[in-house]
This record gives sequence, C-alpha cells and structure tokens, in this order.
Amino acid sequence: MQFVWSDQNALRAGRIAISRLTELGIHMPSGSRLPAAIARIERAKARPIVNIIDDADFAYRLVQSHRTVLEFYVISTALHAIPGGWHDRLALAMGGEDIPDEDRSSMPRDAQFELLIISLVHHAGILDIEAAEPDIRVKAGDKWIGIAAKRVTSRAKLRKRLSHASNQIQRQYESGVEFGLIAINVDAAIDFVSHELGIARARAEFNSIAKASEEFIQSRPGKERVPGIQTFSTLFDWQPSGVGLALGLEFLTHSRWTLPESEASQIQRFLAGRGHHLERKLGHLLATL
Repeated sequence: MQFVWSDQNALRAGRIAISRLTELGIHMPSGSRLPAAIARIERAKARPIVNIIDDADFAYRLVQSHRTVLEFYVISTALHAIPGGWHDRLALAMGGEDIPDEDRSSMPRDAQFELLIISLVHHAGILDIEAAEPDIRVKAGDKWIGIAAKRVTSRAKLRKRLSHASNQIQRQYESGVEFGLIAINVDAAIDFVSHELGIARARAEFNSIAKASEEFIQSRPGKERVPGIQTFSTLFDWQPSGVGLALGLEFLTHSRWTLPESEASQIQRFLAGRGHHLERKLGHLLATL
C-alpha cells in the first residue's frame, strides 16, 4: 500500500494521537518520544526545503519522527476498544530516544511494535484480543492463536529473534494455545539499505528477510506449532514535489505460510479475509487526516 504523507498529515495525526492517549490516561512529558517527534516535524515544516544530502542527520531523524507519529496514531485509534492489559506497555513505549540507533534499551520500541500489532489486529476486524503470552492472543474461529511480535534490527540478529519467538509459542501449547504466528518488524534492518542504496533495494532486502525467516522456522523442531510468519515494514521515501521534497509512505507486508495441514489452512483463510479488511481500514484512517 502506497500513500503520500506530508508534514500536515503527520501533525494532524500527532495531535489526534496525543489527545486520544491522554484520554486513555497516558502521561506524556514534553521530552517523551511522541511529543519530541511532533516538535521536530514542526521545525521541518518551517524550513523551505530539507536537504537530504547536506543535512542528512536531520533528514534521517525527521523520517524516524514521522514513523513514530504514524505508529502512535494507528495505535491510538484502536486501544479504546480493546480490553486492558496494554496500559503498562503503552507507558513503556513512550520512552526511548529519537532514533533507534541511540536507544539504550530495545524495550520501548519493542512495546510499541506489540501495541501496533494489537491495533492492526483490531482494525482487521478481529474482536477477541488479549495482551497475553506469547505477546498477543487472538481468536480465529473457535481457536485461540498466539502472536509473537518481534523487532529485527539487523540480519545478524534475525535468527536469534525468530528463535525467541518460536520458543515463546512452543511454551504456550500447554496453556491451550495450539498455534502461534510470528510477526516481525524489519524497519531498522532495511532503513540503512533504503538510505544508502534506494527504495528498490530496500524492498528486495525486505523480501529476502521474509524468505530467510520462513526457511529458518521450517528448519526448527516444533515447526508444526508455527503455521505462519508475517513480516512488516514502513518505508518513507523522499520524493520530488512542487515545493522541494515530500515523503512517500509505503506499507510492506509479506505472509509466509509454512504448513499445508488443514488446521493451519483454516487459520490462513481466516486471516486472509481480515487482511483485506485491514487494508481498507488503514486507507480510511490515512485519508481522513
């Protein structure tokens, strides 16, 4: 899915997110990541042009600020309708530094991705959601399935994160969760490729990581408990416009279904229908900004 994403879109999304999260009882000091991201976008809006060559550091930080605003906007549009269990995660997600490279802990952005998955599941039309191990649980038909949500910051750490996710899912079998999906976010792993080599190479790297993830999970013991992997990323690409440069926004998603068994196929069909619903919902959320 591709969209045009302007400073004006981001500032409106930021104001909506701040308002809704405040109503949900989340305290955001001025130095918190979301208000700081909005402030950076305000500064960029006052500039006639952002020079992505001469001012590469500001341009990179600005892209990260846009991503922060976008994700918290999506999160804020769903949590009011989802039962509790997420409040502490949301407070944690407000921490962290302006850019992932400077984070002293991965926990805030990890929590942010878990909340984003919870919100996307809700927007896909799945109403039975629990913030529970492995990270999230949803009801698909008459079965509860787990979702292990992991951020992958580099190719070197891919197998470690997938192993952790797979082990979490295996442990839930005794508590009645027969299957678990893995949702991985690879923004940090492909941002450098996008910045240095361009958007086409970033898409290719995204697809390569998705394929490597499937192959690794299929090679592990207990793979029958992990019927699928969903890979996510948001790409922001500087594009020429009438006033200099603007940001193009692209959502990358890739589903890898690892098992042909009938029960896994039923889950696949159930989630495939929800995916089309989610695309329409995201299009509506962005069109109203």
